[in-house]
Amino acid sequence: MSLSRLINNIKKRPDYHQAGMILCHNGVVRSTSRDGRKVSGLTISVDNEKLAQVIASNKKHPA
Repeated sequence: MSLSRLINNIKKRPDYHQAGMILCHNGVVRSTSRDGRKVSGLTISVDNEKLAQVIASNKKHPA
């Protein structure tokens, strides 16, 4: 997956101007955990309440 290709595809959408921003976490998964166990997957979770607070706080700032 290419981040620049993904962004270019998003920019081709007719409603792109409504996106506001594109947030991306770019990283790699370790082959072993900190305690040496083999990593077989990754679980991602979102604190929706905290995310809503961050969004509300940033909307207060001028563009």
